[in-house]
Parts: sequence; C-alpha cells; structure tokens
Amino acid sequence: MTDTIRSSVRCITLQIAMQTRLQQLLARAKQQRQQGAAAAGPSPEQLQSLLKEIQISCLDVSDLYNSYAQPLGMWDMCLEICNFAGSVPSNYVLKLWDLLLKEIWETDEISAPDSTADASDDSDSRLERCCAKVQALGVNFYPNESSLPLVHVTMRLEQAAAGLWPKTSDSVRDPSRVVRCLRAVLAPSAGDNASSVIASVYEQLLARRGALLDGGVAGADIVLGGAGDGAARSALRLGLLKSLVAHCRIVLQEELSSSLTGQPDHGYPSRFLGRAQQAAALADLAERCASEARSLGGDAAAAGQQLAEDFDRIAAQLASASNS
Repeated sequence: MTDTIRSSVRCITLQIAMQTRLQQLLARAKQQRQQGAAAAGPSPEQLQSLLKEIQISCLDVSDLYNSYAQPLGMWDMCLEICNFAGSVPSNYVLKLWDLLLKEIWETDEISAPDSTADASDDSDSRLERCCAKVQALGVNFYPNESSLPLVHVTMRLEQAAAGLWPKTSDSVRDPSRVVRCLRAVLAPSAGDNASSVIASVYEQLLARRGALLDGGVAGADIVLGGAGDGAARSALRLGLLKSLVAHCRIVLQEELSSSLTGQPDHGYPSRFLGRAQQAAALADLAERCASEARSLGGDAAAAGQQLAEDFDRIAAQLASASNS
C-alpha cells in the first residue's frame, strides 16, 4: 500500500515537472516566433496542445516518456523516468546520458554580443554546465548504477574536458572540476567512502587502454581519426591522471588534514583509524598513478613526468605523516 502511494506521488511529481518544462518550451517558441527566428522544435500550437492534454489528464510514466520526454528530446526527463521505472537496458541509458551531455555541451548560453571570453573559457563553461546537470541528477540516482553508470558518465566528462568529445575543442583549465562534481554526487550516499569510489572509477578508466576512447553509442562518437588516435588517447590518459592528482590533493586537504597531524577527528579514535586506512590507500593510489604517468610517451611524456613527480610528493607526504 505504502509503495503504491509513493509510486503514485512520484509519477505525479514527474508529470508536474513535465508540465513546467512544456510551459518553458512554449514561452521560448512564442518568443522565437515574435523575433522572426526559425523554429528549432515544435510550433507554439503543437506545444499548447500537448500542454492542454497534460493539464487535464493523469498520465502514467509510459505516456510521459513516449508522448512527451522522448519525442521532445527532454533527455534529463527521460533519465528521471528510467530511474523511476527501472529495468531499462543499460545501453539505452548510456545513449540517453550521451544525448543529454552532448546537447548541453553544444547549446550556447545567451551571452552579450561583445563577449570577450576566449575558447578555453568557453570549454570551461560548457563543462561546468555538464557537471552541474550530472550533479543535479546524480545525487538522486546514486547508487543506482542502472540509471547512473558512473564510469561511463565520468569518461564522457573527462573526454569533454580533454577536448575530444562531443566535438574537438580546447581542453579545460581546471583539472579538479570533474572530480569535484563526482564528490558532490557521491557525498550524500557514499559519505566517507566517496574518495575510494572515485579512485576506483578512474582506475577502471585507466585500465581500459585501447578501448578507452571507444564511442560505443551511435550518434555520439569520439572525434578522432587515423594517426591522431594515439595522441588523443595519450591526451585523455593525461587528463585522467591530472584529475587523480586533483583528487589526491582534495582528499589530503579536506579529509585527511587532521589525521595527518595526529589529531583524531572530533575526538573519535575509530574515525582516526579510518582516516589512517584512507591515507594508506591514497598513498598506494599515488604510487600506482606515478608509475602510470611515467609510462606516457610522445607529446605527453614531459607532462607525464611532471605528474609522476606530483604523485611522488603526495605519496611521500602521506608516508612521512604516517611514520611521524
């Protein structure tokens, strides 16, 4: 009985959210018509008809998906419905995430005509919008892997950050942005385990080797070609390692600082011991990543060496603190 009520409430909530989105689309379509701009989607009349139907009917999730979310390209709503419905093929969910992130990346925000932002600023702002959407959905989806395939979503964010997907662009300048997004997604449910989940995600990506840049989903392929593939893979591996350096530094500064100075967190010895174990795991991660960074060749060799030294310093800092 309780589960049935909860399902009904959730379905109504989705319908209300869909109605709000339709109202926004209708207002935008009317504005475009007034400005004489070419319609990029359904006409105001079509949207008005859809809005009227949803206002007077109580729809189930299949109706919301098949009549509204999917045909109107509301990919985030599609994912919300899939998370609610469950039992959705994994490849289909991957495609929805790709379509959503691709749309966000390629949609320009309204800006002043005399904007002086350079291309790198543009890439950073696009990644910021993608991360914001992942965070907004992810905090509600995690730990449901069927609706939040964390490894795949992280791969797409990192590919975008490296300027390799969904189209070629400048790489972003903030190597911590994707990691901070993941921490925000995981914090409510994973808690103290968030850092180990993030480390596992990145190590899985690094372990993919040649398959790392495979698109896997029609219509959302990696922008690569011929001899450039090897350089692109090196660039992405370099980006993954930069994110792991940022991850290690964040954990050191925000989670382990009190433990490394010998002060148990809030006076709880058990938490202090947990932090000590976390520090040991982080040191092991830094050592493995240093080895991985030194294996980078070609144009990424010099940057890889620098990253290896960064990981060495992190591991040494952890070892020094644990022995003091």
